[in-house]
Parts: sequence; structure tokens; C-alpha cells
Amino acid sequence: MKKIYNWLFKIALKVISINIVKYGTQLTPDYLIKKGWIVTDGIYTEPGVKDRDLISIRFEKSYYRVWHSSRRVFIALECTVEWFEAYYLIIHPSNR
Repeated sequence: MKKIYNWLFKIALKVISINIVKYGTQLTPDYLIKKGWIVTDGIYTEPGVKDRDLISIRFEKSYYRVWHSSRRVFIALECTVEWFEAYYLIIHPSNR
């Protein structure tokens, strides 16, 4: 029975991932600015966040780069609002 649940979970995860990539809304600088983020040298950050929880985003052609913490540890190349919101809730679960 456990194998069936694992198999169903993996299929559901694939379907959700495909839908986010294929049908997701593209994240734009305007979206972040409306949320109160600031721009410094082309990099968007949220003001008033602890250094360890800082998320930095730089937009490029059709995607954006995501770094974590003030040390700028590279996390991902992404393009959707849905991915950004999921990552943001993982890092800041109290900011729903």
C-alpha cells in the first residue's frame, strides 16, 4: 500500500511541476515593487529582512536569478510567480 501512495505522490508532484512551468504567470519587476521590494543596482530585495533570510532577485531575459541570504548563495533560475511564492513561503512562513 505504501508503494502505491509513493507512486501517486510522485505522479502528483510531476503534474504540479509541469503545470507551474507550462502555465505559470511570469514574475515581473512590477510585481515585486508592488509588494514593497526595493531595487539596488538591478537587484531586488525586501527591506527590513534579517541577513540570513534575505532573498535577492535579478531579472534577465525571460527568467530571474534567485539568491538566498546576504552572502548571496545561488538558488535557482526561474520565471514564474508561483515558484517565487512557494519559495518565499518556505523562507518566511510567518508572512502569509
